[in-house]
Amino acid sequence: FQMVLFLFTSVSFATRGPVIYGLPYMTKEPDSFECRTVGADGGEVWSTCTKERICEQDLPKDAYRPVDNGETFDNSVEKYDMLCEPAYKVGLIGSMYFVGVVISAITFPPIADSYGRKPMVLVANIVLITGLTGLLATNNLYAAYFFEALAGLSFGGLVIVGLTYLLEY
Repeated sequence: FQMVLFLFTSVSFATRGPVIYGLPYMTKEPDSFECRTVGADGGEVWSTCTKERICEQDLPKDAYRPVDNGETFDNSVEKYDMLCEPAYKVGLIGSMYFVGVVISAITFPPIADSYGRKPMVLVANIVLITGLTGLLATNNLYAAYFFEALAGLSFGGLVIVGLTYLLEY
């Protein structure tokens, strides 16, 4: 069981990197867009348009698309349809992770001192898996905030308590 916990915790450490280091890419907006319009013959025509036009006309998500210039990402801005949202809503995606980190850094170590490191590492692993799975599965922006914070809550249990546990092991 100890070896399984060790491997499980090691995998959890490895999954943390893409979440943290990928945050700037997950909130990057496309540089240019194409909007669907009706052509002279009555058919659909895709023509260049701006973010301002999309937001002013409140176009639905299927009426515009990003122009793929090699640096376009299918990311949180696209997934949660945040192109016309205020900047703070986009920034909250990354910030909620760090809210979870702060809360867990304060709570997990004292609890681990009282109840043991092993249970806290197991709880932190479950919290991380739940947070990342929920983040992948949801299409709701507010649920994404919650799951980002949940993923951040695993930090104290894995990085602070988990590292101490692995060193003691």
